[in-house]
Amino acid sequence: MSDRYWFVIAEDGRLIGRLDTVVNQEVPEGAVPVSSKSFEQSLTLQRGQQCYYVNGTVEYRALEGLAAVEQRAWRNSELSRVEWLRNRHRDELDLQRKPTLTVTQFTELLGYMQQLRDWPQAEVFPANEYKPVAPPWIATQTQ
Repeated sequence: MSDRYWFVIAEDGRLIGRLDTVVNQEVPEGAVPVSSKSFEQSLTLQRGQQCYYVNGTVEYRALEGLAAVEQRAWRNSELSRVEWLRNRHRDELDLQRKPTLTVTQFTELLGYMQQLRDWPQAEVFPANEYKPVAPPWIATQTQ
């Protein structure tokens, strides 16, 4: 490993920057020194791929399309949108109050949240018609 080549890597291992100290005088904090072989491998990126640096190895993975990115954003916002219901139910139980949700509703809520978490790994992702569907009673709940 020399001090000539460096990668800037996102938390998920995605390569977000390459540095050659012959060209780039300053190395940002958090950059990782890499071998000339790894640096060269990272330059062979093909269209439709994203470069990752994981456990000292350069890897290529297919880029997610815009539909997948949008569906993940929808999924994340949907989880955030219903989280308060789960939290309220748990708080009511902890306070030994009568919960607003029935046992059946709470089970449906947890099932829906798990479907949201599992959806990106499903073969049908990101097809819109396979989005998890919220139980209809959720729409009647107010914060």
